[in-house]
Amino acid sequence: VNTPSHMKIMTWNLNLLTTKKTMAINRISKVVNENHINIFCVQEIKTTKNEINKNETCVSMKTSLNCGGFDWDFVSIEAGRGYQNCSEVTAIFYLSNIVEVKGRWSWNCGPKFTRVPLMVEMRLLSYDGANPMIFTISNFHFKDGSTKLGKAGNDAELKLLKTYGDKLIEQFEGHLHILLGDFNIDCEVFKRKFTAPTDKIFFMEPSSPSINKHVYDFLVAISTDYKTLCQQIDIGPSETKLNDGTQVSNHFPVAFDVNIMSTKPKVEIRKNVLFPF
Repeated sequence: VNTPSHMKIMTWNLNLLTTKKTMAINRISKVVNENHINIFCVQEIKTTKNEINKNETCVSMKTSLNCGGFDWDFVSIEAGRGYQNCSEVTAIFYLSNIVEVKGRWSWNCGPKFTRVPLMVEMRLLSYDGANPMIFTISNFHFKDGSTKLGKAGNDAELKLLKTYGDKLIEQFEGHLHILLGDFNIDCEVFKRKFTAPTDKIFFMEPSSPSINKHVYDFLVAISTDYKTLCQQIDIGPSETKLNDGTQVSNHFPVAFDVNIMSTKPKVEIRKNVLFPF
């Protein structure tokens, strides 16, 4: 049972998932709900030219997630062309009785990320701290192959992410910020290169590598007014297999139970502040 200060967050690269992959969608939904996830962030949902609604697969996923009487909703963004030059959608699914979306924004500061990230401001509805628990989640999918065998490759996106982190802290003073997704950079390399203007950076990385033997999928928390404690939610390879024995994706899901504690006394917090980009 989750206490009000807990959020269970998962990120998963779904390897060009489409609405036609019904068995995969149902297996993914089962993994999410059986592990009591509250926020489910995904990368690599494939779209086609024939899709008028680019959210067809997201709608199918939402329907499957809600089969057990849950109240899932989602926000999404067209991320552009990525793996195999396919058009992709990035999405964040959330239990609407646990969190609400307060706003979303686009990155319009100079250079662009290879894939458009999804950036959302949310509120934890039942947080038991002194102030409303308002936080941001940014779902990223970096350029494919930006690091090979632990050697730094595409530093441009990391530098851009550093600028993004600076903007987060400047515009959302005191908030908790969670950056997550498929960074296509080994976590150890990422940790050496990524810094923000605060000592409150916490990396949430899986204890074992993904299928490609590198830790590319992880979470980063940044805050000056909150501290986070987290515990990895272990999801074994057997849970993510289809009936024919194949894996749902070429990535394993990464999930954490995040415990959030305020380090500041109660203050007035600005409401619905969005980047002025």
